[in-house]
Amino acid sequence: MGQRILRFFVTAALVLASLGAAPPRHSWTIPGTLRVALASSPNTLNPILTTQLIENFIASLIFDKLIATRPDGSFIPELAAAVPSLDNGGISRDGRTITIHLRRNVRWHDGQPFTSADVAFTQAARMNPANNVSDHVPYDRVVRLDTPDRYTVVVHLSKPYAPFLAKWMTAVLPAHLLAGKHDLNRDPFNAAPVGTGPFRFVRWERGRQIVLDANPGYALGKPGLQRVIVELMSDENSELIALRTHEIDWVYEPSPLTARNLGSVAGAHVEQFDTNDVFGLWLNVTQTPLDDVRVRRALAYAVDRVALVKDVAAGFADPAVADIPSYLAAFDPALRPIPYDPAKARAMLRAAGWMPGPDGILRKNGRPLALTCIVGTGNGAATAATIQIAAMLQAIGVDLSIKPVQANLMFAPAAAGGLLESGHFQLTWHGYFLWDDPDDSILYACSALAPGGQNTVRFCNAGFDRWTNVALTHYDLPTRKRAYAHTQRILLDQVPVIFVWWQHGLHLMSDDLHGVRDRDGLSLPYRWSL
Repeated sequence: MGQRILRFFVTAALVLASLGAAPPRHSWTIPGTLRVALASSPNTLNPILTTQLIENFIASLIFDKLIATRPDGSFIPELAAAVPSLDNGGISRDGRTITIHLRRNVRWHDGQPFTSADVAFTQAARMNPANNVSDHVPYDRVVRLDTPDRYTVVVHLSKPYAPFLAKWMTAVLPAHLLAGKHDLNRDPFNAAPVGTGPFRFVRWERGRQIVLDANPGYALGKPGLQRVIVELMSDENSELIALRTHEIDWVYEPSPLTARNLGSVAGAHVEQFDTNDVFGLWLNVTQTPLDDVRVRRALAYAVDRVALVKDVAAGFADPAVADIPSYLAAFDPALRPIPYDPAKARAMLRAAGWMPGPDGILRKNGRPLALTCIVGTGNGAATAATIQIAAMLQAIGVDLSIKPVQANLMFAPAAAGGLLESGHFQLTWHGYFLWDDPDDSILYACSALAPGGQNTVRFCNAGFDRWTNVALTHYDLPTRKRAYAHTQRILLDQVPVIFVWWQHGLHLMSDDLHGVRDRDGLSLPYRWSL
């Protein structure tokens, strides 16, 4: 998926220590209705404007990708009739021209046929500067898009781009409903979308629920569910109670603490997947004193990742080295994480001119080394992690305050007051989820600087960009792997992020929910059943 897809923790209560047998499902539940709980609310249902993981989850039910990816890197054609390759001629020998043939039996939920015009419109909408699109990768690699007929799309790239198939057209918009508009930022479509996917939009009760019904004419096959109700809950404690009473069937992406607290809930279990998902402290490198790399390195030495994984991640994560997780082929086993070394952290801060004050807090030119970390409101695991980190930093003379803010405000576009994209923060704790390709350029490349990109830490490094370009313009894995070894070393040296853990994909699910696993990842939604 091309855009940044953000994950964040929400309230995780350390309660429900003793959970008895669950009562039977309520009699009013319609057979074939899946109830999925989210502990936050979306800002939009338009897939090109999304900035939160939950928004993309909902979009995956309503819209189709051209080509879907599995965790093992293989492809599944959705709107495409077949996956282009060098062998079938879909990818040119120079890697710059890609021909995609579309399925001919696809219709939008309003009955109109899906054609190549919709793909062309979505490309234009992604690149329209008037639209609040959080990133333009890989759409900005397209120099020309041809539609020689209603079911053929020919894409011409400025240069080869290895993750193109995985990241381009992760959702397609209906041209017949949206073409000709100046922008889509406040369009009614965003609250009542029309897609081609397995489920059709019915209604959105703000702050309460989103209701979707099965699309009986879905091109890939009849959905196994009749209805999906997305329950918008206030926190993970409420989700866990609802799962216990079988008022819901699925807690989507809970925090590790909540997964641990599932305990002995009858009829439910934890599903875990490998994910390209790193959590930690994200540092705004343009903010004083974080613009000094010596300060950033010192903070990294003061953070005990192993303790945080043990105490907060609750066994559902692995200590991170950098941002590319160890299950990906591009991971470099020779890399070593920044070790926990408070003495070295203190020495580095002294060398940078920070000296202890009478209260034990370091000072430079009379200014205390005081920082503020924003976390999503009700964000239990994030709060637990940052409280521990604050104590670790206190031990080396750094005063870290924790400021809860609404998660949808944190991740909103800059034009809507989003704190991360507008740069109105010093540090923040959250995770970034990227699809199963090592490309992380949308987070750290100079061309992705926010606003207008997802590089919210505002890191810009010529060496990182140079090696990223090597990785993206070569399709062979050995070359890409060597290049990413360099980019990871640069991230560890420059510390725009203090990487803490690689989280497992987590879902709390009813035992009655079937068909959700596909090669250690979530299967396509039309395959789910109750």
